[in-house]
Amino acid sequence: MDYPLIDFTSSGLTHSYTDFSGEYNPYRVGDVVFDKSFGLLQFNFKTKEVAMKMMGDNIEIQQVLKQSY
Repeated sequence: MDYPLIDFTSSGLTHSYTDFSGEYNPYRVGDVVFDKSFGLLQFNFKTKEVAMKMMGDNIEIQQVLKQSY
């Protein structure tokens, strides 16, 4: 592909998987989040950038990945 392909995954809003003991993934960016969370995408069309945010309780930012296109 001539553009990056990103799989951005968050947990369910009402539950999360807490028994995760580890899994090697050379493509993973950041740590696995065990807390309940939701994903938020913020697009900036002027700079051609998207911020992918993993959000938790009280709108706490758990992780952020920025990608330019």
